[in-house]
Amino acid sequence: MPENLEQPGNEGGGEGLSTGPEIQERIGQLEAELEEDSWVVEPARSSDVFSIEPGRLWEEILRRKGSSFDLLRLMPLDPTQN
Repeated sequence: MPENLEQPGNEGGGEGLSTGPEIQERIGQLEAELEEDSWVVEPARSSDVFSIEPGRLWEEILRRKGSSFDLLRLMPLDPTQN
């Protein structure tokens, strides 16, 4: 099995898709981060996927999660603008 698979549009070398142990390491990292609640996880709704205001999706999802997420929801994208 090759070390890297070429990405479409990237023929002729360069960075490719990783396979094997590197993928397993990344999956393990993600699983560990999910277990320690490092990610905000919320079941998707069809209204999320087809939102007419995708720029407000983060705010809307955090609003659904309740007031304990207000600080994160109201925080500016650029913390220096706080």
